[in-house]
Amino acid sequence: MSEESASYSRVWGPVVHALVQSGASGQEWAVLVALLRWQKEGSSVLSMGVPTICKYTGLDEDTVRHRLASLLRRRYVSRGGYEFPILEYDREATRGHAASYRLGVPKLGPEDGSNILNRKERVEWDRRRREEGME
Repeated sequence: MSEESASYSRVWGPVVHALVQSGASGQEWAVLVALLRWQKEGSSVLSMGVPTICKYTGLDEDTVRHRLASLLRRRYVSRGGYEFPILEYDREATRGHAASYRLGVPKLGPEDGSNILNRKERVEWDRRRREEGME
């Protein structure tokens, strides 16, 4: 990244909207921001070993593993009513190689996240799904 300070991380607006809508915890935010911090320009692939995430977040290894697993289960809902993962595996970890992940929030669309339901709309969407017997 060009001319950014070492203490500054960019987080694209729709990623913030998707995390808020999905009810992500503070620890999940910390883990995802650590991954985003070293994302290669123009790539949707995120890769960083658990020990490195621990270093940047101050969380222990078990907590980081659990937060990564919960981020892989988290989904957000678009205005069209479609569910998408916030994070998904690109490649699972193997001996000596960190897992890599793919961000499920596309960089296409409005930067203000207006293509993603807000938290109140998501609660209503979840309620309607339960009433319709879809869950």
